[in-house]
Amino acid sequence: CRKGHAGWRSKFNERGDETEITYFGTDGKPILKDTGVAGWHAKYDERGNETEVAYFGLDGKPILHKDGNAGWRAKYNERGVETEVAYFGLDGKPIMLKDGKAGWRAKFDERGNEIERTFFGIDGKPVLIKDGYAGWSAKFDERGNSIELTYLGINGEPCLNVEKGYSIQRSIYDDKGFVVEESYWGPDGAPVSLLGAGVARALSTRSSTGVIIRGAAYSASGEPVIAYSKAEGQAWKLSVAGNQYRITLQNGKPVTDPTELKKYIRLTQSYLAGYHMEQLRRKAPDLFLGTRGLLVTEVIAGGQGEQLGLMHGDILLEYDGQKLAMLEQLLMAMEKLKNTSATLILLRDGKQVTLTVKPGKLGIRVEEI
Repeated sequence: CRKGHAGWRSKFNERGDETEITYFGTDGKPILKDTGVAGWHAKYDERGNETEVAYFGLDGKPILHKDGNAGWRAKYNERGVETEVAYFGLDGKPIMLKDGKAGWRAKFDERGNEIERTFFGIDGKPVLIKDGYAGWSAKFDERGNSIELTYLGINGEPCLNVEKGYSIQRSIYDDKGFVVEESYWGPDGAPVSLLGAGVARALSTRSSTGVIIRGAAYSASGEPVIAYSKAEGQAWKLSVAGNQYRITLQNGKPVTDPTELKKYIRLTQSYLAGYHMEQLRRKAPDLFLGTRGLLVTEVIAGGQGEQLGLMHGDILLEYDGQKLAMLEQLLMAMEKLKNTSATLILLRDGKQVTLTVKPGKLGIRVEEI
């Protein structure tokens, strides 16, 4: 087995709680698992909560797990949620794990969301783990979505997670609960870029099923650095040197063909325009005439939409006077006027644009937003 054993045997108490597991090899004899243990014993409280686990070796005696402890003890609140875990060594006394903690404590809000976790040392006091923080705090919206995560130092102040490269992560969700924006901040509250990625803020537009259909990311200085299109089937990186745009695909190849370069630059710019409009919807909904519209996610090459100059990120508002909130409304309006030109009103960069469209397909793909 890729986990280092061929099977396991269990024992249970009278309530059906699993109190022992022993791992064995292909010969049926006890074997050390990939975690460095041959099995474990467990204890439970009167409510069935697992309060202690102790690891043992081939000889049945205590042994250290690969993380550096011989077992752990846990505490629970009145709802049965684990609020503290303390690790112990071969002698049963507190021990530090390899990542720098002897245990952790957690706090929860009235809805059961974990809003704080603190790591402690052998003396029970807060301690910095190897990633440079002593715990974290979290905030949630009314739907239970995590909207802010802050890494904390010994005294509870924001500090840097040295592995991830930021102190605070903030998230924004759409009406369906999908993340559409994430941003990263330092202990001083200034934007920071993720280590190795250069991304300080990432945004996405998703379909009704949560599939990302386009995305873009910004550096700490606010410059766009990455864009993604489901329609194009890949991501690309945008860099700017003076007045020169450079596009690098996810396979590392630069785009040198002038026509292809122009296409990717236009896609990136239209994505950013689309995101600015999404921000405007929250801040100035009156700009959107009270309708959610149809978001253009793809302009098909050679189609009427391309000829009209339609762009990714455009929001279709009206077709011949019919307000557009659902795809069916657009299809019905087009069918009604299938032999007549029509007026199409769309929103781009917060401004209305009016176009005259010919009968027939528009040559675009849209999403209801």
